[in-house]
Amino acid sequence: MAFFARLGVKDLGSYALVQRYDPVWAAKNLRNSCRVKVVPQIHVPIVFILHVFISLVDALAYIHHGLHRVNSEQEDELHEVDPNHIPIIHGDIKPQNILLRWPEGKPYCGLLIVLADSGCAEVASQSKGVCGTEGYDSPEVAAFLQLRKNDRARYERVKDSPVMSTKSDIYQLDLVMYILATYALWSIGEARERVRLPPGYDEFAQVKKELEEAMNCCSEVQPGRRPEARVLLVKAKVLKLRRDRLVERYGTLPKAVWRNLTGD
Repeated sequence: MAFFARLGVKDLGSYALVQRYDPVWAAKNLRNSCRVKVVPQIHVPIVFILHVFISLVDALAYIHHGLHRVNSEQEDELHEVDPNHIPIIHGDIKPQNILLRWPEGKPYCGLLIVLADSGCAEVASQSKGVCGTEGYDSPEVAAFLQLRKNDRARYERVKDSPVMSTKSDIYQLDLVMYILATYALWSIGEARERVRLPPGYDEFAQVKKELEEAMNCCSEVQPGRRPEARVLLVKAKVLKLRRDRLVERYGTLPKAVWRNLTGD
């Protein structure tokens, strides 16, 4: 399971966030640090892309809905709901905030995906204005920032209105997956862009198609048309089976595939 800070409510009513400390390596250099070559260009291995998507959906299902996995290594895995959970918007999902951790155990691909940095996180029902990193904005955030630039008077009237939602995180999830697969960032505009993974993944045509479908539903311009994380869990379960079969056929990715924690 992707690790994120555990959120809860203290007796005094303030929100508590406790995050485990681990020596980790930022995934922003993920592509440049991959030593596995897929002809004709270097691509992040498809099994790792699946692993990242599955892990991040799992993390968002928890922070958005309080859903956490049980019997995680069984095909009939279930999710339980934390009854005390309050929906949280992460607000700043980007490659720099997705970390890799090598635990003592042996999870898929030899590492765990860690969704980190809760500096922009806020309770969904109390969200006001916008937060995050420029270039990783959802369309609703981009429109709000454009209003600040073009109509300052109107912006001042609505600047404390709720703009972001958990669906903003879903759009950022899609941006991260696109960057991971293509090492490119599309421009955010009114026209919805269809995700097309590079030809380097054509060898895995069915997996590629299913991953593209999952990513495309996350990139809808209208927040209401994006799926919730708990809905994405269904797609993630299918992709988990695909990942596991690839692991059975090709093996997991050894730690040696990546640069070490010092970046050497």
